[in-house]
Amino acid sequence: MDRKGRKKLVGRVLLDAVLVIGSSVFLLLVLELCFRLVFTLPPGHRQVWRNTDLVPTPEPDMEFINRPRGGTDPVCNQGFRGTCPVRKKRPGIYRIAVIGDSVTYGEGVPGNEAYPARLRSLLERRLSKPVEVINAGTPGYDIVQAVAMYSHRLVQYSPDVVVYGCFSNDLETQRIVVVNNVVVGVVPDYSLMPGEIWLPLWLHERLSRSSYLYDWINFRLLGFLTDDPRILRDTFNDTVRMRAVKALKKLKAEAGKRGTALLVALLPVVVRRHRNPARCGDPGVDSSRWRHYCLYNDRVLDYVRGLCNRLDIKVADLRLAYVDDGAESVALSREDPNHPNPKGHELLARALAGPVADLLGR
Repeated sequence: MDRKGRKKLVGRVLLDAVLVIGSSVFLLLVLELCFRLVFTLPPGHRQVWRNTDLVPTPEPDMEFINRPRGGTDPVCNQGFRGTCPVRKKRPGIYRIAVIGDSVTYGEGVPGNEAYPARLRSLLERRLSKPVEVINAGTPGYDIVQAVAMYSHRLVQYSPDVVVYGCFSNDLETQRIVVVNNVVVGVVPDYSLMPGEIWLPLWLHERLSRSSYLYDWINFRLLGFLTDDPRILRDTFNDTVRMRAVKALKKLKAEAGKRGTALLVALLPVVVRRHRNPARCGDPGVDSSRWRHYCLYNDRVLDYVRGLCNRLDIKVADLRLAYVDDGAESVALSREDPNHPNPKGHELLARALAGPVADLLGR
C-alpha cells in the first residue's frame, strides 16, 4: 500500500472512530435527557431512598414526620397514621402507641392493614375491652428518631403500653435530604456505590452530582452486586451500638416516669421463612441476593435482644412470625426484602397480640 493509500485508510479509521464516539455521546445525552424528564429529584440524589410524604419538623432528633393528609387513609397533624385520638383517654379503654419505621407505618399497604391496626382488633377480641392503637411509625426513622417521636408527641396521650417495632436497619446512621422544605429522601449508610469502587472518587462524585443516568446505572449495579464484600459496609460498629444503648435507656426512662409499659418487638425481614436464617427465602422475593441480609438482620436483632435483657426491657421476638406459614408470599414486592404485604402484617399482629395482652395484665 502506497503512502496515499495509507493516509486514506488512517483518515477512514479516524472518521469511523469519531462517528462511533460521537454517536455514543449523542445516545448518552438522549438517555440523560429522558431520565431528567422521568425523574424529578436533582442529580446526586438517585441513591436516595425517596418519600415525598414526609415533612421536616423542629423537634430535636425527630427531623421529619409523616405529611398530614385526609382521605380514606389519613395521617393526622401529629404525623400518626389514622385520625388523632383525643388527648385525654376515655375510662375503660386501653391505649397502645406503636413507634418504628416504614414496616410499622405499613409501607405499601393501606393503614387499616398495617400490623398496628390489625393488632387493635385482635386485642379487643382477646381482652373484651375497647382498644386504641396509635400508629406512629414513620418511614425512614431510626432508633433515635422513634424514641424522640414518643418523647415529643406521644407522651401527652398517656398510652398504657408503648411498643417499639425494631427493624435491623433502625440502628444505622443516615442523612436526611430536604429540598424546598420537603423531605425527598433518606441516605442510609450501609453500602458503597459501585462507582465509588471502580472510578476515582473525584470522578464518581462529579458524575453523581451531574448525571441522572450515572446514578441509575449505579443503583442497578448495586442490586446485582449486593453480595460483593467490597460493596457492603459493616455499619454495625461501636458507635451504632452506643446509639442504641442511649436510645433504649431514654425510652425506658421516659416510659417508666409515666407508668407506661414498654415492649420492644423484633421485626423480621420477609425472607425469614425458615428457622435457620442462612436458608432465607420467600416465594415472592428474589431471595438469592438476600442471604447476607437475613444473617445481618439476625446479628443486629440478637444484639438488641441482649441489650433489652440487660436493661430489663421486655422483648417480643417476632423473627419467626413468617416461618412455617405455607407457600404464600409475605413480601410487598419481588425486589423488597423488608416490607410485608397484608398477609405479613397479619402474621406480625398475631405474634404481637399475646405479649401486648400480657403487659395489660391478661
